[in-house]
Amino acid sequence: MNQVKAFSPCHLTGFFQICDESTDPLHVGSRGAGVSLSQGVTTTVKIDESSTSSIEIKINGETPNHV
Repeated sequence: MNQVKAFSPCHLTGFFQICDESTDPLHVGSRGAGVSLSQGVTTTVKIDESSTSSIEIKINGETPNHV
């Protein structure tokens, strides 16, 4: 079974603005400011090779209702 883990720190946004008026993709995006905290979340993705082509998603061992 292959697996990969990724950590993302928490971020508290102070202000945020969507900038989507330009037709030039180099000038479209967002800007804002906030603070990053050392606490965050670690996500693990496991790939179990099998003979089926289906995908099963579980969060904390349970299948979410919206999947």
